[in-house]
Amino acid sequence: MSMNLSASISSSLAAVALLMLCGCAEESLTNPFHAVVAQDGSGDFLTVQEAVNAAPDSLTSPYLIFIKNGSYEENVVVPESKPYIHLIGQDKEQTIIHYKLNVGSEPENKDEEYWKYSVHNPESPAHPFEESGSVVLVEAPYFYTENICERLRCVGSDRSSGIGYENQG
Repeated sequence: MSMNLSASISSSLAAVALLMLCGCAEESLTNPFHAVVAQDGSGDFLTVQEAVNAAPDSLTSPYLIFIKNGSYEENVVVPESKPYIHLIGQDKEQTIIHYKLNVGSEPENKDEEYWKYSVHNPESPAHPFEESGSVVLVEAPYFYTENICERLRCVGSDRSSGIGYENQG
């Protein structure tokens, strides 16, 4: 056996022993994430918001939420009571959080498609986002994300804005 292979095996065994001592070997070796979001039902949650809601309040260390590839049409709010939420996407190009959200001025004709997704319309699911105009609203500190594309979809247009976050934490 080569010296490098022997050293590598020794390092790995030491890491496994350390994990076993801390009582987290099985959990750490099988899945490093606290929650998994998957639209096909193969995860713990179907939506990102459900996973955020399930996270404990007042965390003092990262809570890792893995988001499988998919197009998640939803607004996400990370409340102030849930610090250290980390959203980790499977692939930056294929893990997308988006929502139709119009933040422009109130239209004269309120029967238009525009009004349906207007933040000024009290009947719209977008209404709670009137002040932020964000797809993902972060009110908690220590938020982190990677490998996720956030898009603000403009109704009545074929364009998307890559700006989807507002961080208040």
